[in-house]
Amino acid sequence: MSCPKRCFISDLYSGSIIANSRASLVRILATVLSIEPISSQSHCVAFPGRKSQHVEFIMLQLDDGTASIGFWTPRSMVKKLSVHPGDVVECVAKLCQNGEIKRFYTEALSSIEDPEMEHLRWAELTNTSSKSSRRFGYPTLEWNAEEVYRMICLQSRGGNGVMMEDLALVMRKTKKDMQAIISRLQLDGLIYHNEDEKYVPL
Repeated sequence: MSCPKRCFISDLYSGSIIANSRASLVRILATVLSIEPISSQSHCVAFPGRKSQHVEFIMLQLDDGTASIGFWTPRSMVKKLSVHPGDVVECVAKLCQNGEIKRFYTEALSSIEDPEMEHLRWAELTNTSSKSSRRFGYPTLEWNAEEVYRMICLQSRGGNGVMMEDLALVMRKTKKDMQAIISRLQLDGLIYHNEDEKYVPL
């Protein structure tokens, strides 16, 4: 599976994302505008790679300041995170298409407790990486370790923990890179691997 592409919602309307492909995963940071039910008739369209007949979806309307769009999101996912309008979330979604109908389906959803840290990360990501400067460009290993630890803490509040594969997907990292970050956090005594094969904070 391809890593999700981090982008703005306005980019989703550009037509540059190819539906039903490995490159159709996107990662959005936005504010929840509304959470709306979806009529049962809307579920009748079959999409490649989607098994929606046993999943109850709701429409999660998000806005990131550039545009707004609705994501087909499993009701259980929203209920688990207790997401409400006004909350800041990070959404990993996939574009699926059947004929003329296109939909973005939510693959992963995370609540953001500290939006200011995310604003700082956005500022870093919008700068081009430079070998001559360590202050700007893409996040360093230290920054990624802090972000991974924060995400593990957020996902563990319900006592579930998080798997390395899920962290790698959301953070757009290879399993090898994610393992290096996790090993660093374990050596620092911040997290441990529980009996359910998930990482939780100490």
